[in-house]
This record gives sequence, structure tokens and C-alpha cells, in this order.
Amino acid sequence: MSAGVRLRPLAALLALGLSSAVIAQSDDWDDWGEESPTQWSGYVEAAFSTRFKRDPLFDNRASRAELKGQIEVSHELEHAQLSAKLDVHADGIEDGLWFDLREGMLSLPVGSRGHARIGRQVLSWGTGDLLFINDRFPKDFETPLVGGEDLYFKAPSNSLRLDWRFDALSVDLAWTPRFTPDRYIDGQRLGFFDARSGERVGGRDLIDASEPGGSEWGLRLHRRHEGVEYALYGYRGFDKQPLGADAQGRPSHFRRDSAGFSLRGPVFGGIASFEAGREWSGAELGAGVGAVAARVPHKSAAMAAFEKEWRPKLTIGLQLYAERHDSEPGNASALNGESRQLVSLRITRQALRDRLNLSAIAFHSPNQHDRWLRLTASHRLSDQWLLGASANVFGGRVQRFFGQLEDDSNAGFWVRRQF
Repeated sequence: MSAGVRLRPLAALLALGLSSAVIAQSDDWDDWGEESPTQWSGYVEAAFSTRFKRDPLFDNRASRAELKGQIEVSHELEHAQLSAKLDVHADGIEDGLWFDLREGMLSLPVGSRGHARIGRQVLSWGTGDLLFINDRFPKDFETPLVGGEDLYFKAPSNSLRLDWRFDALSVDLAWTPRFTPDRYIDGQRLGFFDARSGERVGGRDLIDASEPGGSEWGLRLHRRHEGVEYALYGYRGFDKQPLGADAQGRPSHFRRDSAGFSLRGPVFGGIASFEAGREWSGAELGAGVGAVAARVPHKSAAMAAFEKEWRPKLTIGLQLYAERHDSEPGNASALNGESRQLVSLRITRQALRDRLNLSAIAFHSPNQHDRWLRLTASHRLSDQWLLGASANVFGGRVQRFFGQLEDDSNAGFWVRRQF
């Protein structure tokens, strides 16, 4: 959960109630005259998820128990737009109130062909479905795995994004002045395998990582020709998770640069894509000789995918993914020389005039023998009320990513009131 001001849950209920009243009042006033340049929306949601069985690392069988509110506002200026999106969580697991500003930015034109977005925002590019090769922006690997929505796999950062559109080529540039890590699994809500102890650990925040203070850059060059989108990517920054270690053995983020490309276009009545990338690892920012105990080796990755609507409202997508870390003599990283293959299959179904949405995505690693099944469903009862449910089922060897989460397999539901 994002750090922020922490209050008692009762205060959260009052805050969400006041927010709802403000939104409703704004809508009432808009009905009396011209459309206001300020637009409000929001919702209040109650959510609960529980593990299938008790995880010995955690006192509470529940993995998610929260009352959440979201407020979204946009304001149109003469030549720009201000927008903000705030999540407020009354958390029953950590017993407190948390604020997560997912968006707070200014959007404005830059000349006749450019556009800028300045401030807190969610950045994303690439072709993968929950698989990321050239998308090096922050991710959240905790919230969706305990019952949150797919969109929360992507986390916000304080960034500047500049986009230019030319006849032959489009250019996207993203700059994050201060490194923003992933919201990775740290043991507080989900357990993980600790290679140093050879055991699965959890039950509290167990990772005290040193974070670099440098900036991050992302570049994408892309164009569309005869229905096919071509893209080149570049990134200069750091490992998004502290998978390395300094000379004292403290988890650390090291320099990480990458480059890659992707293709995406229509094939056989569906959409096919191919994406590949190469990552290079460097020293920790400011680290001298001998200051590195373990560093994530260079990595190559590639992915091919195909998605098609096989019948009305029924879509099936397949992904084949492979990655390999270089073998570096003397590198103590657990990823040294590691390779991983993944196959994923997603099936989505819409029914009841699109009021019911069902989705199932399954991942399986043929060489590391771990797996993950994610099921989600949402039903719109009316314009204001939605119901949803989800399940995450993990399995495999405890040393592998999905296998380490087997005891955290969970299912839950949520109910939402929109304003």
C-alpha cells in the first residue's frame, strides 16, 4: 500500500462520505446551466479477499479487507487541462487510512504537433498482456494479486511525458526526475522465497532496500503503415525491483538500460504482435569497485502473441514468452544464467448486453514448472451499482515466482457505488 497520512478507519468513512456529497452536489449544480469546465466522478467500494487456507506466515487469513473511495476531477482551461485521481483506502489489514494519488497532472499542447503531460501519471507502452518487456515503467505486483483490478498492475510516477506526431514518425519521450521503483512483494501482504535463507518468508515488511536517487528516461519511436504499428524503444534507469545486493548484502537497485522493438497488426482476422528487448546491467549509482555482491545479469526477452474474437463477445488471446539472463562468472545473483519460458491464455466473455464481463487468464512455465490462474468477473446492476469477484490461484516450486505464492492463493469480491 502506498505510504501516506495514516488515520483511523472511522476517519476514512467520514472522508469518503464528504467526498461523495461534494460530487453529488456538483452534479446537481451542473444541471441548471451550461456544462461546467470542471467535471467530477468517483465511487465508494467495499472489498474483501481471503486465502483458501491459512498461511503460517500471516496471522490473518484475509489478504484484503478495505473500504475504498476514488475521486476523479478534470478542469478544462483555455489551452490545457488539469486532472487528478485520488484513491483513499480504509485498510482493515494494516488498520489505517492510506492516500494514493494516481494522477495529478497538467496536459497542454507543445507547438502544433506536440503534447505534454506534466505531473503524477501512469505511463505505459508495449504489446504484452501482464507481460512487460519494453514497458519499464512502475508496476504494482501486490494489489492485483490480493484481489485488485488489472489496471492496478500499473503504478504511477512523477514524470514528464512529451509526444510529437509527424507525418513519417511519432516520438514519445518520458522523463522521471527521481527513480520510482515497482510496488514489489516485500512480505507485508504476500510471502516470498528468500534465496539467502532458502525459505519462504513473510508476515511483515522484510525488504529494506537502498534506492538510487537518479532519474529515468524512456523513448519510443513509432509509426503505423498499412495497418501495422512499428515501434522502437529505449530506456535508461535502474532495476525496478531490488534484486541485486551491495557489498554488505543489502538489497539494491542497479543501473539498467534497455532497447527493443515491437510489431503489431491484423493477421487471420485477429491481432498478432511480436516484441523483443535486451537489458544491460551496470553498477549501482555511486558504487565503487568491490561495492557489488550480486547484480542482475544482462537479459534478453522475446514474446509473440495472437488475439481474436472467435465469436461475438468471446475473445481468446495467446502469448508465448521467453527470457534468458546471461551467465556471468563470479556473479552471486540467483538469476545468473537463468532462463524462463511462459505460455499464457486469456479468455474474455461479455454477456447480458455487456453488463456482465468475465475474464480468465492462465500462465504456465514449461521449464520452471510454476503457474498462475487469474479469474475476474464484474456485473453492472445499474448505472450506479457494480458487483465484482476475483480469484488468484498459484502453484509450483517454492523457489519460483508463482510457486512462492501458492499459500497466498485467494478469492474475494467487491461492491461499488458510483457517483
